[in-house]
Amino acid sequence: MKKNFLLLMLMALLPLAGWADATSVSITLYDFAINYGDDEPTAATMPSSAYVITGAEWNDVSSYLTFSRDAGDDVGYYSYNVAQNGGTDSYTIHVTSNNAKLQIKKADNSFTTTLSITGWTYGGTANAPTSTPKWGTASYLYKVQSADDATYTTDVPSDAGSYTVKATVDATTNYGELTGTADFTIAKAQPVITADNIQINGAAVEDS
Repeated sequence: MKKNFLLLMLMALLPLAGWADATSVSITLYDFAINYGDDEPTAATMPSSAYVITGAEWNDVSSYLTFSRDAGDDVGYYSYNVAQNGGTDSYTIHVTSNNAKLQIKKADNSFTTTLSITGWTYGGTANAPTSTPKWGTASYLYKVQSADDATYTTDVPSDAGSYTVKATVDATTNYGELTGTADFTIAKAQPVITADNIQINGAAVEDS
């Protein structure tokens, strides 16, 4: 009798010791999208539209899931899945992959350093424009500031006046075209007067 009582007590205490049956969780996956260049998804960062879950809240189980997908970083569609990583005894997670796809979409490019150029004085050394696009390499064109855009040229201006420089990064399959403009001025040079050949009342002025 005493042995039976102890056995019943032990069986009653097993759930309190964490040996209770694990909670069954079901997850069905769906397509979702990110932009080219975005951080690689994880189970914790998947949008709520990418899954339907029953038996628990996503935040309760996402740390016990590992995200995996087909290799590739370019724009396109990639099969993905999540699987329980064995990090808990509290949940048994069943995943239906549903042939879900991760779409990487074409991204907008941007300047991480804004296009700029410093003007100079006529006859001096021309300053180069500077810019830093997020992706790609910028090429530069110039025009008179008030002129039509059709007059842009690769020739760096040299005459005094007001000008515009345009930076262009060509589009690719992964990101769109990027353009930016900046205005600058080539200042008039100040004349330098020397005493050579200067006459006062018909008499030449000699250098001292």
